[in-house]
Order: sequence, then structure tokens, then C-alpha cells
Amino acid sequence: MLRMRGEIVHALRDLFAELAFVEIETPALQVSPGNEIHLQAFGTDLAHADRRDRRYLRTSPEFACKKLIAAGERRIVEFRAGLSEWRALGAAPSRIHDARMVSRQ
Repeated sequence: MLRMRGEIVHALRDLFAELAFVEIETPALQVSPGNEIHLQAFGTDLAHADRRDRRYLRTSPEFACKKLIAAGERRIVEFRAGLSEWRALGAAPSRIHDARMVSRQ
């Protein structure tokens, strides 16, 4: 099963590369928790020697992808292993948390 999954992901990566998609990795930590008032983001403090910076685990990868599209990227794909979003509250039980993102314009 794991081998088959690996072969499928490899084939998909090859396909998207042939179609001139750019593979991206959007960050898990972000400065803002986002504008979705129905979701609560997990927060953490990054400790430096002289200060702490507040960061939030993303509640969805779409926001980072949309920023790339707004900046001019037209064909992006993201393969992310594990959880792609973290929500303290607001996640529906039917939501798929291990998702793959594709965008084309």
C-alpha cells in the first residue's frame, strides 16, 4: 500500500512538472491567524534572546496559495504530507485534513 501511494505521488509530480506547474510548500506558521471568524487558530510564541514573536498555525493552505496567485503565479501545486491545517475550533467532522492543492489559471 505504501509503495503504491509513493508511485501515485511520484506519477502525479511528474505529470504536473510536464504541465509546467510549480511545486510549492506554503508555510505552516503565519503572522496572522486569518480572517475566518468561525475558526480558532492555534498560537505559539517564537522565543528570541530579546523578544517573543506571536505566530499561528494556519487554518487552511488556500490563503497562502491565493497570495501566490495574486503575485502572478498561475500554475501551482502543493503536495504536503501530514496535516495541512490546524484548527482549535470550527473543523467539520467530514473535512479531509490531509489534502493536496492544485491551482491553475
